[in-house]
Amino acid sequence: MSAADEFHRIRSVLSYNPDTGALTWKVRDPSMFEDGKQTAEHNCAIWNGKFAGKPALSSPDKRGYLTGNLFSRPTKAHRAIWALVYGEWPIEVDHINGDPSDNRLSNLRAVTHCENGRNLKLKSNNSTGICGVWRRPSGRWAATITVAGSSKTIGTFDTVDQAIGARRNAERAYGFHNNHGRRT
Repeated sequence: MSAADEFHRIRSVLSYNPDTGALTWKVRDPSMFEDGKQTAEHNCAIWNGKFAGKPALSSPDKRGYLTGNLFSRPTKAHRAIWALVYGEWPIEVDHINGDPSDNRLSNLRAVTHCENGRNLKLKSNNSTGICGVWRRPSGRWAATITVAGSSKTIGTFDTVDQAIGARRNAERAYGFHNNHGRRT
C-alpha cells in the first residue's frame, strides 16, 4: 500500500477536532468489511453501532499517552493525528505543554529525538528545582547540560543563582524549549 493510500485510509476512518484534540471513529461502509460467519453488511452495522461517533485511540497508556488499535496495529493518538492532518508519519511528536493526553494541534510539533529531549519536565528526584544544577560536596554549585546524548560541564559556581544563570544561558544556546524543566 502506498503512503498516499495509507493516509487516505486513515482519513476514511478517523475524524479529528484540532481545537479539542479529540479523535472519533467515522461511520464505516460495508465495503470495509468482509463476509464471514455474518455478511459484510451485518458486520458493518454491528461495528457502526458500537464505535461510530465514539472516541478513538483514547486509552491512556502507563505514561499518559492516548493509544488504541488502528488497522490492527497499536497506535498512539498523537502520531495518528499528525498523519491525519499532515499526511506523513513524524519521527517523533512533542507535546509542547508536556501533557501527553493533550492532543490539540496547537500543542503538537514534529521533532527529532534530540529536539524532543529539549522539552522535558523536571525529574522527580531533582532537589534544586532546576535541571542540571546541583550542590557539590564542596559546597559549590555545579551546572551541566546534556546535548545529543552527551553531558557537557558548564562550570562550578559560588552561588546557586550563578549556576542557574549559566544553565539557562546554555539552554538558550543549545535551542532548548522554554518549557524544558517544568514541574508538570
